[in-house]
Amino acid sequence: MSEQITDKLNIQPTNSYIYCAVLTSFLVTLVNNCYAYFKVSGKDTASYTASTLYLMKFVKLKLKNGEWDARYTQELQGYISHDQFMSTVCLLNGAIARAAPPLFKLKWWRAGIVSIWFLVAAVSAVIWYYTGFTMIIALEPIIMIFSSMLYMMVFHRQTNAFELAVEDICDRLNATENVRGIRYAFHTSRLSNGNNVLQWIGGSTASYHIMVEFDDRYNMLEKFGKISCDELVNVPFEPQWLCKTKPDV
Repeated sequence: MSEQITDKLNIQPTNSYIYCAVLTSFLVTLVNNCYAYFKVSGKDTASYTASTLYLMKFVKLKLKNGEWDARYTQELQGYISHDQFMSTVCLLNGAIARAAPPLFKLKWWRAGIVSIWFLVAAVSAVIWYYTGFTMIIALEPIIMIFSSMLYMMVFHRQTNAFELAVEDICDRLNATENVRGIRYAFHTSRLSNGNNVLQWIGGSTASYHIMVEFDDRYNMLEKFGKISCDELVNVPFEPQWLCKTKPDV
């Protein structure tokens, strides 16, 4: 019995290990390249336009647990009322209901795919151990490649749909709120540090937030419009000395 097991274990072990190492390196390279290809380029929070130079105040609304932060802070007072702010947050949450972020919607996909990987690896190891069939080792990388590509395509599609939905809501809000000096800017912070594969498995790929920017020029114009006529200075069209020299008609 021990001799049979020894013979099975001695079936070209060096070639099998080299084959596994080559397939594993190819898999990691392919997954990283696919991740970089399908990753949507978001808006970095550090890239502000020149219009922010005259902005006096801004408030950040973070995406937490699938909903936008609905806390009415003191920074919002004087610019937007509580009812208007809550209606805006409800409108933004409606975009999440139509197209949820992939990190919340595909969390069970990640758990299922990783579980299938471990199951296939265990079954392949058992079959190779008892039968000596070396090509069964190629089953694990093939399944990992196709499942990763399928997940990345679905992830890219849902990410694009979510970001387009939120950007559409922000554009519609800006069409009416820019007159009041309020601007909604949707930003995406990509987590580019570290291993892309580990970030993908952990589900940490991006964080979303909305910058509510307030322009004080609107308040200055509104304050100027409230000045009474008595406070204005009456400047004559002609100087007084010229009026005195003119003969009376």
